[in-house]
Order: sequence, then C-alpha cells, then structure tokens
Amino acid sequence: YVLVVELSHLDMDKKTCNVWVEIGFQYDIHDYLRTFDNFVSGTDKINNRNERLKKIAAQDMEIPFDILNAVEMNKRTEAHFIRKTDGFQPNVFYSESPEWNHKVKEDFLSDAKNLVNNVDASDCPRFTYWKHETRTYNMELSFRSTERLAPFDQIHLFFKLITANCQPGTNRIKFIYNENESDFSGMKHPINGFYPFTNESGEVVPIINQGHGYSNSAITWDRLYISVPFQKRGWEEIITYYIVPYLLFNYMIIKPISGDVQSLLGISSTLVIANVALLIVSTNNVFTFYEQAVLVQIVTLIVATLIMGFFDAEENAKSLQLILGLSNFGILIILSVSHYMIAFHENKRILTHIEKGDYGALNML
Repeated sequence: YVLVVELSHLDMDKKTCNVWVEIGFQYDIHDYLRTFDNFVSGTDKINNRNERLKKIAAQDMEIPFDILNAVEMNKRTEAHFIRKTDGFQPNVFYSESPEWNHKVKEDFLSDAKNLVNNVDASDCPRFTYWKHETRTYNMELSFRSTERLAPFDQIHLFFKLITANCQPGTNRIKFIYNENESDFSGMKHPINGFYPFTNESGEVVPIINQGHGYSNSAITWDRLYISVPFQKRGWEEIITYYIVPYLLFNYMIIKPISGDVQSLLGISSTLVIANVALLIVSTNNVFTFYEQAVLVQIVTLIVATLIMGFFDAEENAKSLQLILGLSNFGILIILSVSHYMIAFHENKRILTHIEKGDYGALNML
C-alpha cells in the first residue's frame, strides 16, 4: 500500500515536489526465504542455512525497493512485524473495523493479531507466516510539466516504485497494489495554482500503472507507477499576457494622430517597453505560449507604427485605425484559440500515454 498524506509545495524551477509518504509491504515469508535466504542474517552470519535461519526476526527481512523519481529520500520511521495465519493471506495490512475491536477478547493485542517474534525456516510452510513492513519518508519527487504550454500547462505528479539493489531474485518480486488501504489525500488538493483532475463524481482518482516493468536481457523487473494529473486555471496569466497587451494597443488608435509622428513614436515606444517588461519579469526555462503572445503584440505594435507613420491621408485616418484595431483583435483571438487547441491536444496525448503506461513513448515527447 502507499499513502501520500501531505504535499507541501511545488518547485517549478527544479520540477520537484515535497511529499510525506508511507509505504508498506506484505508478503509470504516462505516465498521470501526461497528467493532471498542468502540475504537474511538470522541468528548469525554463517553459511549453514539451517543453523543460520533458525530464528529469523521481522527486521531481518525487507523488500529491496527504491523510488525512481525521488531526488531525495529522508526516512522518518519504520516498523516490522510477523503475523501467523491458518493457511490464508491477511485481507488487511493495518485496518481494524469497529466490529473487530468489539470482538477482541484477548488481553494482549499481539495475541489478537497472531503476532510472532521470529520464525524458523525449516518450519515455515506457505500461507502461514506473513511479514509486514512499513516505512515513512519525506521525499522530493520529480514531476513532469508542460511548462512551455503555459498558461494552458499541466503537471503530472508521479510515484514510481521499483525493485532495487540489483541483487539476485529481485526480478521475482511482483508488486500487487492494495487499493483499499492506499490513500493519496495529499495529492487531492490544489497547490501553486494547479488543481487535480476529478472524475464525474468530483473525486480525484490516481492513475495506477500496475505490472509496468523494465526489461533487459529477457529479464523483467516489476514496477508500480502512480500518478495524479493537475491542470492550471491560468486566468491571471491570460489576463496579464494576452488581454492587457491587447487593451494597451488601443492607445494607438483611440485618438487620431494626424501627421504628429513624434507623438506616435512616443506612444508606440512606451507600449513596446511595457510589453518588454512583461517578458523580463517572467522567469521560465522555456519559451512559453504567453511569452509568444507578448512577442506577437510587440511585433504588431511596430508594424502598426510603421503603417500609421507612412499613411498621411487625414481623411482615411479613422478607417485605418479601425482596421488596425480589428486586425489586432483578430490576432488576439487566433493566437489564444490556437494556443489553447495546441495545448489541449498535447496535454491529452501525454495523459493518454500515462493512462496506457506507455512511458517509453512519453519519454520521447
């Protein structure tokens, strides 16, 4: 199971997010020992397997795993315990229903849970002893961003669980996602102006790619990828970089400038400087759509200035200004609609690759 309880912040420059994660594994000790017996120390680090594996404590066994997109992992806590059953797999990891609590008659919880301190490898049949282990981390996870499509950009927060340590037998590990005891409440709230995708019921449903693996030399290592897509409601950027420059352009045409080239150049240069300032204050690692919109507006201002400066017919000045105003409005509509449609199809293509688990094609984009 996986718990992502808290998502504290996004670093758009580094493309990382800070999360608090709890991850737990449950597995049959019989199967574990048949694969990783040589990595279990037991009572002593000796070669004789029967002697070494007489008393195996819970902390002597652990699943070798790693988080592929973790830039930094700081372990906070961990817990290990062994549970005994009568030939069946426990349905739950930790969860206890109120009915179960009311029916407990034992004096000690360990008796009610059938917990044991250690196991003997020579007396460990299948479906009898189950190892439970859990760890909590504070992580910096990298995420995918379509920043160049801003203000119509999206981000995809990932949790990529993989087998690790390259030790023999890790290719036999198969991750089975426990949906009932997993929780991603930390990814279900807006952050930094981004809002998680919701279904028709308004619920945030993570995308689970189970059975996704890495293959090399005909050997496959299992992986479990979990992601939550976020979209930006970029009205602030739309107003700042699309609408405001368009409205400022109207200073060029709101009043006839008959032969006064100096006034024309004064207004034009002021508007160009204002738009250049918008480009300077924006800090991005790529040339975004809204920066393209500002650049187009600068070019439009320069072209309109040249046309108005060389057009001396006073009687047609109003018609010219009307044409320039309508042309600028048309540019705004065409640019904003084309940017939205391009971003819509690009974001949809990325989301489709993630839903299908086609990360090979995703990395090529």
